Order: sequence, then structure tokens, then C-alpha cells
Amino acid sequence: MEEHLQGYEYSKVRVIKGLKDRNLVGVLALLVVLLLIGLVVAVVVLRQNKSTGGNTASNSSVCTESYCYTTSAEILSTINTSVNPCDDFFQYACGTWMANHDIPDDRSRYMTFTVVSERNEKILRKLLSTNVSAQSGVGEQKVVGYYQSCFNDIYTEKASRLELIKRIGMLGGWSAVPSIMIVNLNTWNFNQTLAKIASGYDINPFFSIWVSSDLKDAKTTIIEMTQGGITLPGVRFYTYNETHSAVVALIEYMTEVATLLGATNRTKTMEKMTEVYRFEKRLARAYISNLNLENEAVRYNKVMLSQVKAACPAIDFNQYVNLLFGRTIPNTQPVVNYAMNYFKRMSAIISNTSKETLNNYLIWHFVKTFTSAADSKLLRAYQKYREALYGKATPSPQWRTCVYRANAALGMASGAMFVRHSFNGQSRTTAHSMVQGIRSAFLKALPSLNWMDAQTRKVAAEKANAIHDQIGYPDFILNEAQLAQFYSNFPVNESYYFINVIARRIYAMKVNLDQLGKPFNKNRWSMTPSTVNAYYSANRNQIEPEIVI
Repeated sequence: MEEHLQGYEYSKVRVIKGLKDRNLVGVLALLVVLLLIGLVVAVVVLRQNKSTGGNTASNSSVCTESYCYTTSAEILSTINTSVNPCDDFFQYACGTWMANHDIPDDRSRYMTFTVVSERNEKILRKLLSTNVSAQSGVGEQKVVGYYQSCFNDIYTEKASRLELIKRIGMLGGWSAVPSIMIVNLNTWNFNQTLAKIASGYDINPFFSIWVSSDLKDAKTTIIEMTQGGITLPGVRFYTYNETHSAVVALIEYMTEVATLLGATNRTKTMEKMTEVYRFEKRLARAYISNLNLENEAVRYNKVMLSQVKAACPAIDFNQYVNLLFGRTIPNTQPVVNYAMNYFKRMSAIISNTSKETLNNYLIWHFVKTFTSAADSKLLRAYQKYREALYGKATPSPQWRTCVYRANAALGMASGAMFVRHSFNGQSRTTAHSMVQGIRSAFLKALPSLNWMDAQTRKVAAEKANAIHDQIGYPDFILNEAQLAQFYSNFPVNESYYFINVIARRIYAMKVNLDQLGKPFNKNRWSMTPSTVNAYYSANRNQIEPEIVI
């Protein structure tokens, strides 16, 4: 079971865009995948051509299973045959699909993957709405309990907001809400609060921190850090003046949340929240540009923890990482810091900011994490803020939101239910055979690629042979004992959603951080079986198409 536990199901938002492996081997590996996909498409097209051409000799090689007919019909239903593909291939391939599908009110985009996702959501809704029996596995009981706590949380309006207020008090209180400011600002400890928020809730104001495989040595794990700490969705929003609708919406959102939690003087509260916005604006100005973050020579900066401490003395990194990891992390610990100059500038900003603003900033980032989970009024404040940024949208049905949340929290358990209900195992076997066949075809064609020199072809062959394919789902999820062990440190209260959200964050964080010091586990899965997605990691030389693909 250990091989499945390392680093699975941890999602850390990284403010790193365009992290590409630009070395030759990485490019060749991507080429391999593209060729594999191309070969699959070619085989399908050739078979279709043979079939439509009336070549009866080839009919025996054409799939006649019902799912093949269904899939073929779906593909043909997207094509606009009135368009010449040589004039406009996009309209030829997708025109009919676009004409027949409108974007729903609760969606910002709609595509073929969305259709598959909706189909899967309905299956999961049915499975998760069923009352589990005492004979059901622990994993199944937990994911059903998580879903039902989200859908039927009897505590939402009664206790969740009070629980949130209590936890704010445990962090020393919030200056923006005087009634829950427990300690005097003069004695309030900035670094202690920062470390508690990170270790107790997986909330990292100022920057992101996680454990992953080293980009320069995929077999090892390493601590990685990058810039963070702003609420608005991008740096450009902080270039606007304070009368811009997005800025007004943010300040109003922060003010409304503080008011709902007990602030009584709205004018003073808004003044304090405006200072939080201005503080975030200073952080945004300190950000490293996306252009530099895309530059491998700039972004990959392997240092020791002591060097991060020296660059950012305003933060007690020893206290922070020791509490976060639950053990002593030496100053010699290697760290990849993708934005060291940001850390230097951030330290100066913190040192020149009042304790009151720092308190309001930290607790704001704590509170905003739970506004969609605590109660309906806090959720409405969040929705109003999003509407100002992205336009008014119809909220998704509660069942769909809860299916998404349960699957995100306990995806291997919901995946096991999904696999048992929807698959007989043959599709995964077929997919494995396809991958092996395509790999063989690629290797057979490789010697004839004259535009590669001999050494490059040799490396490409080694890379192709070494591709680690994880197809469909991990076997352990269908073993109830192993699945129970997988989630043994994830308690679920079927009646109290807010507590479950906290438990999920702590569980995912610990699974990720526990990887440090261990060899990177290539067998870990990054997505859940019912996720409509597939990916290739050049750094890990790994493909992972999920069973629904």
C-alpha cells in the first residue's frame, strides 16, 4: 500500500506557468505521445474508409461491438458535411456539435469533455445518494458520508459559522472583528499565527510550499516554493485603481464576510479591508513575471533552507517548516525556490507593515478558504464577488457541487464505486494493448527517421521503452482492505460538512509532505478514476489516461 500513498491526491495551486521540460529528451517524449495519438487516429480513419468503401475482406477487422457503433455515431454527429475540410477543417470537424450544444447558464465553457463529465456526474450522484449498508467497505462509507454531509449538512446554519469563529479565536483573533480579537495586537505573534495556519489548515499566505519530484532528478523528492498570497485571480487586477469594479468587489467581499462574522462598524471594517487590499497590491508588485517563471534558467533555483531564511528574514522559516512537517527540518535541507527575488521583496514588505494589517491579512486568507463551506450567507458573499469578476451565472445544482467535492476529497473511493458500476475490465485491457501496439509501431518506425542522428534515435528509443503507463485506475481501489488503509487517516463526519473540509485539507497536506526524504514513487496516481482527463509528464516519463477516457 505504501506505493500508492506517497503524494497521491494532493493538489497544490502553483503560481508557475509554462513549466516545460525543454531539453531534447523531453521534446522527443512529447513527440512520442503525439505520434501515438496520430497512429490511433490513422487506424480509425483507415478502418472507416475501408468500411465505407465496401471492402468486405476488411470487415472482419472492423469493431462490431455496440460501443463502437455508439462512439462512431457520436463522432459523425459532430461533423458538418456541408463544409469543405480543406477550407475550414474546424467547422467541418466540430460545426454540428457546436450548433447543437449551448453553454449552460452554470458553465463558463462547454466541450466534449464536459458532456462526458456530466454523464459521469449523474452516475456518481446515483451511487453517492444510496444509503450504504454495514457490509459496505470503509472507503465507500466515507465518500458517501462526505457527499451526504455536503448535501444534507444539518449543522450548516446552526454551528459552522460559530465553529469558524472559534477557530479564528484559536489563532489569536481577527482585528477586523473586534468581538473575536482574543489577544492584544502588541502581543500577537505574526510568525506563530502564520505557522499555525499552514500546519493546521494547509493555508499558505504569502507563498506556496509543497513536496514534489525534483525537476532535475525525478527519482528524488524535494521541497518546492513559489510566490503567492493574493486574493484576486491575477497580478493584472492589482494594476487597476480602487474604483475598478474588481477591486470594489474584493473590498466589499472582505467587508461583508467580516460583518457576517461579527464586525459592527461597517465603515471602519471597510477601511481595514482596504488596507489588506493595498498590502496585497504591494505583494503583487513584488511578483516575478510569468515570462521569467517560464525561463528554466531563471525559475529553477535550488538552494538550502538557510538561504531562503537569509533572503526572507521577516518569516521564521525554522518554526514554519518544522511545524508544517511535524519534525525538525535542517537548515541544509535542499529547496527549489522558483521566485527567490519575490521572497526578498516580500520580506521587506512584511517588515514595513503594521501588525494590524498583517493580522487582518492572515486571518482573511484563513477565512476566505472556508466561505463556501461554512454557511449560505458566507457562500452568497463569495458568489457575489465572483459574479463581479466573471459575470452573473446560475449556480450549479447542489448535487453537482457536492458530487464534485466528494470526488475531489475521496476520489479513489468514489472511483472504486464508479469502476464497479460502469466497467467490466475489458476496456482497460484493450487500452493497455493499444499502448503497447503503438509503442511497438513507433520503435519500428524510429530507424527510418533520417532527420534524427543515431544518438538521438537511441535516446528516443530508450525514452519510449521507459514510458510508465498508468491506465484507468490503480488495482488497490478494488481491494476494500487496502482502500480502507488508504483513507485511514481521513475521518469523515456524515453530518458535519465544515469539519470534513478541514479534515480533507489536513489529510491531503500530510500525504504530500510525508513524501519528503523518500524516493519519488512513480506508481502514485495524480488523478482519480472518474476524472475526464489524461496527461503525459515529460519529467516523470509517465502517461495517465483515466478509465472514463
